[in-house]
Amino acid sequence: MEQLVPLGREGPSGSSTSDSSILCIFFDLETTGLHLPFAEVIELASVARVLSMGGSWEQPGRDNSPMVFRTLVAPSCKKLPKKIERITGISGASLAEHGVDFHSALSLWNTWLRAAAERARNERGVRDVWLVGHNVFDYDLPLLLAQDLRVRRR
Repeated sequence: MEQLVPLGREGPSGSSTSDSSILCIFFDLETTGLHLPFAEVIELASVARVLSMGGSWEQPGRDNSPMVFRTLVAPSCKKLPKKIERITGISGASLAEHGVDFHSALSLWNTWLRAAAERARNERGVRDVWLVGHNVFDYDLPLLLAQDLRVRRR
């Protein structure tokens, strides 16, 4: 079951914005494994969609071009397990060639999130932003926090 995490629930004057469309940012992580103390993010991906008041899905901008984010993240391990390559479709070679460090990936995602929210606000009048993911509280957010802590300690 997907979990919804509200990022912004009030309008500029503090009034409720439940009567307006909602920008939904769907995100997913691919990782080196499931064990939080050791797992590392190898891909961070998101797509932005606006849920209109009428219940239909729209792109954030009026031109209807999709807003998609994807970045590969270079793990600290030298060799990506074959099982992870099979499951994710991401090769160690592509991570070595295209992967960025963890904090750069978060910074790029943050920039993209802000741009998506600004575009939806300016072009669609959207004020509410929801971050949507599967197993967010039990895995994704704890993993992001654990990896951030590990990276900062290095």
